[in-house]
Amino acid sequence: MRLRDKHSLLPYEERHTYADRGRYVDNNTASGLTDEAAARFYAELGTRVRQARLENQLSQLELGRAVGLNRSSIANIEAARQRPLAHMVVLISEALKVPAADLLPKALTHEEQDDVKVPPAALDEQPEDTQEFVTSALRRMKGGHEWP
Repeated sequence: MRLRDKHSLLPYEERHTYADRGRYVDNNTASGLTDEAAARFYAELGTRVRQARLENQLSQLELGRAVGLNRSSIANIEAARQRPLAHMVVLISEALKVPAADLLPKALTHEEQDDVKVPPAALDEQPEDTQEFVTSALRRMKGGHEWP
């Protein structure tokens, strides 16, 4: 089975649902989770895996062996280049001796994404793509960021 989405471990057919009228629906979009929100979710998951691994003084190779993955897969999960399946998150949490829930970040809702405030004066003179980049980076920060 071929993967069509290089950022997903799930085959295309499992990530998409064949909807009425013969068209595919991306399950992320159908659930209200944007691609950007999913990327933030997996980036935070990777950060949490790395922190827990370092706290347990394990190398990526040691963690990989404990859960049946190679070192590069652990590195890719930590860098959000690979999206682990739910059972793998559980295996990783058991190997790291932390509850699986501690590794899983809360997905941001659209309302929470809109709560990120950027001081207008700081970005007024910047190009639009720079403004979007800064806003996106602030959203990735744990809990968002509020400006006075």
